[in-house]
Amino acid sequence: MIVIYITFPDKKEAQSVSRVLLEKKLIACSNIYSFDSSYWWKNQIKTKQEFAMIAKTTQEKYESVKQEVERSHSYDIPCITYWKANANKKYIDWMKRCVNEGSFD
Repeated sequence: MIVIYITFPDKKEAQSVSRVLLEKKLIACSNIYSFDSSYWWKNQIKTKQEFAMIAKTTQEKYESVKQEVERSHSYDIPCITYWKANANKKYIDWMKRCVNEGSFD
C-alpha cells in the first residue's frame, strides 16, 4: 500500500481530481484538508492557503495516478509525493479490491 500526497490551490480542484481518480479506480479513497503553506516561488517566499489530498492505493497504480494528476493539475509544478504505508489486513484487502477488482464492500 502507498499513500499519495498532492497539493491543490483550492478545494474544488482537489475534489475534482479525487473524483476522477476514484472513477478510474486508481485510488481506493482520499482525504482532503486545508492548511497554510509557505514556499519559494519565483525568488520570493509565498504564503497562502492550499488543500491537500491524501490518497490510498497500490504501488502499481502510482504512475497512472501521477500522469492523471499532471494532466489535469492547474499548478506548473504540482506536488505529487508518496510513501509506503502499512495498515491492518482488512483495510489493505478492501483497498486492493477497490483498485484492482472494482469491488467496494
